[in-house]
Amino acid sequence: MTRQISAYKSHFTGVIISEGRFEEYLNNLVCTLDSRRTALYYRSFAVVESMEDLQRLDAVVSPAPMATSKPALGFVFTGQGAQWPRMGRELIVFPVFANCLGNAPLHLQEFGCP
Repeated sequence: MTRQISAYKSHFTGVIISEGRFEEYLNNLVCTLDSRRTALYYRSFAVVESMEDLQRLDAVVSPAPMATSKPALGFVFTGQGAQWPRMGRELIVFPVFANCLGNAPLHLQEFGCP
């Protein structure tokens, strides 16, 4: 993983992007890294806001835990627009919902989420 980060950092050091084009560049980069690369066992991420962040990638990249072969966590959104702000506060009265929320941190920790 360290070798890959070093290679990306070296590449970004040579890239010159005007400030107004960075968002487009980043969108294309994200699409390429997500869809056009092999999904390896060790995965990482970085939150970047500028070309300078990419050029110091080794300082902003997350640790890379081994990915599970069969993810056991998923989020489902209907996309029908039926949700509203603070909807969970109304659902918390239902024990099954309250238990799921209470157990969520334990499940996230199993995936290595601090």
